Amino acid sequence: MTVDELRALPPTIPAEQAFRMLGCGRTSGYQQIRDGSFPVGVVRLGRVIRVPTLPLLELLGLRVDEVGDGP
Repeated sequence: MTVDELRALPPTIPAEQAFRMLGCGRTSGYQQIRDGSFPVGVVRLGRVIRVPTLPLLELLGLRVDEVGDGP
């Protein structure tokens, strides 16, 4: 993803998009969520699982000010 794409991310993203960003497969990603070992917290909205963007970017070593509303 480019910096512009990172800046455009919403506050939460679909779990499968987070899996792709982490290089994790769909099956193992959902298994990690089920057993509590996914590296960031998730938000459950009924059957929908969303991943907060900010903790995910921090996990990936991206500084928040690098992807914020800078020039």
